[in-house]
Amino acid sequence: MKHMEIFKRCCAAWNTSEEEILSWVKKRKLARKRQVLAWKLYQLNYMSYPAVGRLLGRHHTTIMHAVEVVDALIEQRDPYILSLVNAVRDHEPPPERTVGPDFLFIHVGRKERAIVPPLVRTITPRVYV
Repeated sequence: MKHMEIFKRCCAAWNTSEEEILSWVKKRKLARKRQVLAWKLYQLNYMSYPAVGRLLGRHHTTIMHAVEVVDALIEQRDPYILSLVNAVRDHEPPPERTVGPDFLFIHVGRKERAIVPPLVRTITPRVYV
């Protein structure tokens, strides 16, 4: 998942605008949302601290602190942090699966070429409400 998709999904899940997340407002609830976003970008998207800092307009040490704080609060089972993480998880689309035989490789001269069988298709699991 791309980092801007994560950013937009977090904002949509928390009913917060992108401008509020990027602002310098230090209210606790908004700061916690920023910290969870930084944690999610670092942990799940494998971005570096400086890259997350550039995206959020913060210093990389701030991102390091945010990741440590969110990890500690998740370990302590903080209800607000868990609600933020679960809201984002619930807002993500279901994962796609590929069904069908594996790719076939044939040798043409010295080159190896991959052939996709005609029965390979992508399906999305159904969500029942």
